[in-house]
Amino acid sequence: MKYIRTKDGRIIDTTKYYIENSNLFKTGAYQEYKKELANACKQADTIEELCDLFAYNKTFVQGQMLQEIKRYYGTRYQGILYAYTFGENGDIIKVAKMNEKGELELL
Repeated sequence: MKYIRTKDGRIIDTTKYYIENSNLFKTGAYQEYKKELANACKQADTIEELCDLFAYNKTFVQGQMLQEIKRYYGTRYQGILYAYTFGENGDIIKVAKMNEKGELELL
């Protein structure tokens, strides 16, 4: 598991944290690891697996459509692709953007 998605729609890159005595630390900031894991609703190795919606050139697409866009353009996208999740209250949260290599990066 490289990424976790929380119930409130956030995606956390677990590789940027380290665990010490069941606590999760990130560059001096302290958070309780158990609390973050208790708040997790999904776990995956890629950001794409945790997202609900994608927007390519201001057009929303589903997961299967995203694979077609990737296949067609390869790593040279002709626009901007963003990834979104739905929050607890149904709000849409922008969580990632496609980089030049064709990979999603967390915002």
